[in-house]
Amino acid sequence: MKHPQRILATFAFLFALFFTASAQNVSLDAELGKLVDLVKRLRTPSEAQQKKAYDAAIRPLADDTKWTPMNELRDENGAECRPADKTVRRFRLNTLLNNAERRRNGLSASTDNFLNGQDEAYNYSLYEKSIKAGDNHTARYSFHGRQGRQTFVFVPFTTSGASFSVRLLWKGKSIGTTTRQGDGTQVLTTKERVGKDDTLTLEISNNGSSPLSLVILNHNTRK
Repeated sequence: MKHPQRILATFAFLFALFFTASAQNVSLDAELGKLVDLVKRLRTPSEAQQKKAYDAAIRPLADDTKWTPMNELRDENGAECRPADKTVRRFRLNTLLNNAERRRNGLSASTDNFLNGQDEAYNYSLYEKSIKAGDNHTARYSFHGRQGRQTFVFVPFTTSGASFSVRLLWKGKSIGTTTRQGDGTQVLTTKERVGKDDTLTLEISNNGSSPLSLVILNHNTRK
């Protein structure tokens, strides 16, 4: 008869394989998948390569009228890196979004009122955030304007070594199922249908030893 510890270890290994496979097969809405792919193309090893990817992304973003910047997010815990911190490798997505909006609308993005993830004209929003390292820094964002089931995608700039966890709170409880893909991307999906006036709170914890830059994308289904 096998030792109980070996049996448990075998089951744990098989469960991990199943979880990894299921995480890698998360099905995304076509528009959300397109935006995620565009973001991932900005993960380049050099500034010169990133500039090429950046230049190639402006026109597709400007031509796509389905997204808006998620610039309503304000960290309540002081866990974000300063914009001037040069030690953080970033996607430079927020500048890209602003330039794409200028081309699309002839206007820069507003940080007030609408033209963000709360705008009822848009079902997709995205934005880049950077979180400090050490002591399990947790950024906390409270927001509203979402309706129905939600999908959030979190794409870290670093494909290896990024260690972070996410949690979505609604009416005092944690909601959503989170799966992790092979490149460190995490996808959070909810079965709960939230109301547009409900407050959601998103917590992102940097559990690594280096600053974490990641892009947050949201599909607000309204269904």
